[in-house]
Amino acid sequence: DLSVREKVTQRSFPLRRKSGIILFPSFISTTVQPVQCTEARGEVRGPGAVRGPGDVRGPGAVSGPGAVSDPGALRGPGALRGPGAVRGSVVVRSPGAVRGPGAVRGPGEVRGPGAVSAPGAISGPGVVRGPGAVSGPGAVRGPGAVRGSVMVRSPGAVRGPGAVRGSGAVRGPGEVRGPGAVNGPGAISGPGVVRGPGALRGPGALRVPGEVRSPGAIRGPGAVRGSGAVRGPGEIGGPGVVWGSGAVRGPGAVSGPGEVRGPGAVRGPGAVSGPGEVRGPGALRGPGALRGPGAVRGPSAGTGGPVAGLLGSNNSTERPLLCLMTPRQNAIIAIR
Repeated sequence: DLSVREKVTQRSFPLRRKSGIILFPSFISTTVQPVQCTEARGEVRGPGAVRGPGDVRGPGAVSGPGAVSDPGALRGPGALRGPGAVRGSVVVRSPGAVRGPGAVRGPGEVRGPGAVSAPGAISGPGVVRGPGAVSGPGAVRGPGAVRGSVMVRSPGAVRGPGAVRGSGAVRGPGEVRGPGAVNGPGAISGPGVVRGPGALRGPGALRVPGEVRSPGAIRGPGAVRGSGAVRGPGEIGGPGVVWGSGAVRGPGAVSGPGEVRGPGAVRGPGAVSGPGEVRGPGALRGPGALRGPGAVRGPSAGTGGPVAGLLGSNNSTERPLLCLMTPRQNAIIAIR
């Protein structure tokens, strides 16, 4: 219940009563100051709204098809449940859970070690922050951003034109799909799949035993590391590094000043091109060419068959060196 503090300043004459109604003279100043905090152990239910600059705190639940909208905070170990929406600039700070088929929408934020789990959607320009998890078979969809050290763990999908940005991790067997970008210094780790025409960009690392299947691009100074495979017509471009025992397969290109290292194979009709280097005991196989001014180095490069590469300096006036390695004779034929 809201308690109201009233300060009434009056002069030295009595108030007049008429039919139980107190009549204030015009020269009496009245100031009403509502308390801005609501402590509740019960539940607030119904199609109505909980609105205002105050706080809704306690182990109770705020449930129903109504909206909870205010610049204040929803705090406590309790749950925010139901098919209703949490909309507005409100902040949800709680070690508890935000659960239900409803949506968390608006410019507000969801912060705390709690979980946001449901088959519903988290959509909008709002932010989901904190060390907690966003988990469940549902989707995180929309142009909004999921930013911070929060983790997205779900067998579901992260879909939409929005971005998953920040130092946090996207972990789990789920999938990241859509034309949006996953960018930032954070890591995307797990056995899941990253699919779609979108790009994985930024200084962050993509570390998975899974696969990256996309016609889009994986770009940036970050690294693609792990024993998984990178497959598809897309490109892996940038100063980053592709490391691991996995395979890079498909008609796409691995391009840029980065490096491809590890015992894994680079296979397919696509080209590995750029000023970067390909190092390691792994094999470079397929009808495709390894092209660019970079070097092919390693104790067993080209063990899967002849590898054609272009070697040369960055000087454009100097003709590049065509190098052919035969696996049986271990011979290197250089043609300028």
